[in-house]
Amino acid sequence: MSYNNTELKGNGSFYTGTGGKVKYTGSLSGDRNQIVAFDAAGGQYKSVDLSEMLNKQNYDFCESLVDSSRPSKRQGGEALKDGDLWWDESNDFTGYVRYEDDWVAIPTGVPVGTIITSVSATEPGGYLRCDGSNVPSGSEYAKLSDMLSGNDRKLPNLPQGGINFNYIKF
Repeated sequence: MSYNNTELKGNGSFYTGTGGKVKYTGSLSGDRNQIVAFDAAGGQYKSVDLSEMLNKQNYDFCESLVDSSRPSKRQGGEALKDGDLWWDESNDFTGYVRYEDDWVAIPTGVPVGTIITSVSATEPGGYLRCDGSNVPSGSEYAKLSDMLSGNDRKLPNLPQGGINFNYIKF
């Protein structure tokens, strides 16, 4: 069944409403629920049966594993696949992704030097205002200071005010 951004009446469905919000209509139980997905090739929304999508998830997509030891197989005994995820519960739930027969750590945090724009005039923790001033001295600013050494260790000077305040991660 294909349709163009309309509600599927009476069978329980998700659909994209005004402003791009995903909405749900219908019963919260039963197996007639539908997921609405955008088909880029066809340029329209299409309905997908929820049970079909869940079945596909079980066979075609990555698996997320939580364990204190490095998994060697999926939960059902199948071989691991690239894209599988492992959350190490013995190490603060550090995340790893399966890639070329190995577990690769998933980087966490925001990289030093990342600039964000906020509506808040208050600097978020771990950020400095992009006001053209010198990078403060101190070991916690060392990476940012090294990164900006070609700029005389000055912070970027970006416009501030109104609802736009710019900050850089240290």
